[in-house]
Amino acid sequence: MSLESKFQIGKNGVTEGVIKSLNQDLKAHNQIRISVLKSADRDRIKVKEMAEEIMQKVNYNCNYKIIGFTIILKRQSHKTKNYREFYWIFKKKDSSKWNQRKSKLSKRIFREGSLFDNSRR
Repeated sequence: MSLESKFQIGKNGVTEGVIKSLNQDLKAHNQIRISVLKSADRDRIKVKEMAEEIMQKVNYNCNYKIIGFTIILKRQSHKTKNYREFYWIFKKKDSSKWNQRKSKLSKRIFREGSLFDNSRR
């Protein structure tokens, strides 16, 4: 699984075909770079509107960042979210004990998925 894929949005803008292709690529890639071509629009406000429209229509939980006229779409990882929940629930004041437990338990989280989701067990 590679980390990044590249797309271009042309004069037709965000169409159903673009959304379908983004969904397929988000299944295999963590990050997608979407270049907005001059023929689409070169207004920064319109680029932000395109990014928000993509976020609403895509089937995955994603974050986006706009750099110039490039939209960087990043899929959120459920493993990271679960690790944060785990961290705040089980963290102790003694950091040396926490570091020992963290390495053992983080391996368990990433191997089994979520500790809080019973459907995966």
